[in-house]
Amino acid sequence: MSCFEWELLDDPDQIPRHAISWNDLWWRSDTTWPLARAETLPLWLEHFAPGATLRVVIVRRRPGAWVACLPLVSGRLGRWFPVGRLPGNAWAAAGDLLLDPQAAKDPHMWHALRQALQHLPWRVLWLEEVPVESDRWLLWRQHVSGAPMACDGCQRVPVGITELQGNWEQFLRTRSRNFRKTLRRCRRGLERRGAVKLLAYPQSRFSAQELMEMIREVERRSWKFLHGTALVQHPHVDAYFDRWTQLLDQGSHLAIFVLWADGRPVAYEWGYVAKGTYFSHKCSFDQQLSEYSPGHVLCALVLQYLFEQQRVQRVDYLGPMTEAIRRWSTGHYWSGRIVCGRGLGRVAVAAHRRLLPWWRHLRRQRPAEPVTVPAGQAARKSQGLPVS
Repeated sequence: MSCFEWELLDDPDQIPRHAISWNDLWWRSDTTWPLARAETLPLWLEHFAPGATLRVVIVRRRPGAWVACLPLVSGRLGRWFPVGRLPGNAWAAAGDLLLDPQAAKDPHMWHALRQALQHLPWRVLWLEEVPVESDRWLLWRQHVSGAPMACDGCQRVPVGITELQGNWEQFLRTRSRNFRKTLRRCRRGLERRGAVKLLAYPQSRFSAQELMEMIREVERRSWKFLHGTALVQHPHVDAYFDRWTQLLDQGSHLAIFVLWADGRPVAYEWGYVAKGTYFSHKCSFDQQLSEYSPGHVLCALVLQYLFEQQRVQRVDYLGPMTEAIRRWSTGHYWSGRIVCGRGLGRVAVAAHRRLLPWWRHLRRQRPAEPVTVPAGQAARKSQGLPVS
């Protein structure tokens, strides 16, 4: 008789009752991302997918602690094919695979997990933006593949990371001489307009809500406002970030950095900290000061602050690697896609496995087309900030 049992949660209202078990597994897992904690999912569903079908796959010891957890919501591939997805959209995500490292060595645990997957309402799981080379997802592909399920995966984009080893001066010397020279020139340019300082939450004398108002002020003067992607232009997203900020603050995960210059806030980073990693989730800058690259100056001050605080050992930039992010990165990991199917869903997995190499070859052979970069995005690139 197996010492593991499985369960499917289908009601968001049930999640708070299981938060202790969920978050205990999060601490034991190799997932550093705080958005994989229990509190994030109900908030995300409420704001972005109130009518979505929810299934949370749970495997626990009999009886005892959770050893595996995977939240899934309904989605569509194209406009017609129903699939199960990880909860997330362009603004935020709210779930990841959690595994107990010790239980993951036990084949009986995987047997229970495969049994749970057979009872999902979707024949295909289409899981995007997962760290495909992480231990948990490599184990997933190893143990979920095979009858009665098929599984395939692929790398899509590298995500930049900065390992905080040594001290700030040693790290800065690893950057190119021209880049350091440009950075000094930009900071001097800002200092000629007034005092330059970094406001860092939670150490700042300002509250989180006061810093959020500064963030909105920066976004009103940013390229994001010109292109309709500022928080203040999307009230439901702005409300979500407000509540999300409070939630992260309650869990001591919130990290906000605001660059103050010219007597006002001119750039910001909004992110979170967990398990020794700082995640840079959202950032922007004042378009009027683009010649001084406030984004680069802010990034330098944030890294210097993190080196001095010694609270984290890594920075995760979350988005795809750009030339701008590469200037600060010391490495990367791969974000990609994992596709799983059972029954007729195995056809989708086979198609993904066979057609993806052909599609990538076709894209490489296609002549490059001229791309018009919006003015705001061009300025963002020129300052070494990700275009997102």
